[in-house]
Amino acid sequence: MLEFRDVLYVPDMKFNIMSIAQILKKGTPLVFSSTRCTFFVGKD
Repeated sequence: MLEFRDVLYVPDMKFNIMSIAQILKKGTPLVFSSTRCTFFVGKD
């Protein structure tokens, strides 16, 4: 399960912002392509 904590909500912001560094610190593998970022969560 991927869980986000200490998230700030900005009503007028047009985009969502996530800290890749914080996600990697939690040990969640990420794969980037030109059009997406894939999170690998759970069992293989």
